Amino acid sequence: VGEPTPDDGPFVAPDAPPVDVGEAIRGAIAGVNGLRGLTAAQALSTDPVLAATARSEATRRAAGGGPSADAEARLRRAGFPTGDVAELSCRAPTVQSCLDGLFWSPTSRAALLDPDMTLLGVGAELTDGQLTLVLGMAAGS
Repeated sequence: VGEPTPDDGPFVAPDAPPVDVGEAIRGAIAGVNGLRGLTAAQALSTDPVLAATARSEATRRAAGGGPSADAEARLRRAGFPTGDVAELSCRAPTVQSCLDGLFWSPTSRAALLDPDMTLLGVGAELTDGQLTLVLGMAAGS
């Protein structure tokens, strides 16, 4: 991201596990935009195409699929042929713990805080007490 690793994480109070997928998605959107609020990056707008792509990938990942090697190609085919795109994923008991893990990864943090990113789609699955989140991000036109 062009800045040193933070001394502390962005989430102060722990959150509870989401009760359903909708709550997880709403929490992830709020959490991502909260992280972006720590910098000059604007809040992301939700995009239905990115959301559909992220939901499909979250379902695949929750069923035991590994990291996708073709994430960028899928996002390009889905309607984002130019500009920055990123797909981030995590698995944890809560939304905040998932996002916290992404925040501490330099690569993921760079995408989360990239000011050129303007669009977001979130997919979520709850399986065996674990949340699988997939975030699709793109620079809008």
